[in-house]
Amino acid sequence: MMLVFDIMLMAVIVWIALGSLSPRGVYKSVVMFVVFGLFMALGWVRLGAPDVALAEAAIGAGVTGVILLDAAGHLRQRTPGPIPERHVRRGVAPLPLLASVIVFFVLALLVVNLPAEADGLAPLMTAGAEDSGIKNVVTAVLLDFRGYDTLLEIAVLMLATVAVFSLRDAPDILGRRLAGFAGPLLGSFTRIVTPFMLLIAGHLVWIGSSEPGGAFQAGAVLGAAGILLALSGFASPRWAGRRVVRLSLTVGLLVFIAIALYPLFLGGTLLQYPDETRKTLILAMETWLTLSIGASLVSLFIASASPGPDGGIA
Repeated sequence: MMLVFDIMLMAVIVWIALGSLSPRGVYKSVVMFVVFGLFMALGWVRLGAPDVALAEAAIGAGVTGVILLDAAGHLRQRTPGPIPERHVRRGVAPLPLLASVIVFFVLALLVVNLPAEADGLAPLMTAGAEDSGIKNVVTAVLLDFRGYDTLLEIAVLMLATVAVFSLRDAPDILGRRLAGFAGPLLGSFTRIVTPFMLLIAGHLVWIGSSEPGGAFQAGAVLGAAGILLALSGFASPRWAGRRVVRLSLTVGLLVFIAIALYPLFLGGTLLQYPDETRKTLILAMETWLTLSIGASLVSLFIASASPGPDGGIA
């Protein structure tokens, strides 16, 4: 039964992916891209990777979809009316089609030739995670085995947030109210759900060392809570001024860099955590990274949904 479901899910994912590449309209392509992200999240769940599924749904479909919708809205304002016929491409471009076919056959060839029982790096990863005290292999890989990659990913997220802010001319953009106060139903729903979302975010950070969870997943839930508040008409509190926002955005990266440099003062190398404090340091990183990731997601959403220099709203 599940085999039939997986085949149908795979077919739907391929169909939506092709639909997102349709030249029929930018808005339709963006909507299909968001739907594609949601079905991909379901696919990751079926593959037993809830960590990746949550990140895909929150960042791949959620925040990225909002930013693409914002870009599509600005394109529509700058090019009102139908697109001139001479700018509309008919049919399929031959070179991208050829490149896609070649990549498809190369990937298919690699999959077909995979050994029936691949050793892979899983045994080494599992053993290394147990030695480090971090039972969750995903967390151990992200913050210990390949800490350089994660450090750069956080830096890229911060730079993306700064880049979006630079496209807005209002310094107090995050203090604006996005929408009027929600009706009784949405308002009550927000008041009831938001505290539970905060508890879930804290729970995901705490169990990230032993179960699926961690900073990215907790940050996604934290960001979703902030976006829900913004859409329900709640403005940021007065104490959350620009300094607090900037500190929230950067504290995760700053703590990560400080902990990465800490082993150098003990005679070690960069990101070589001492064994006796490894778990504590990783938990501290995850806690502050959760705050920065959540703040970045909310900031990206509010900045993308606010008026730009040309006064347009996506």
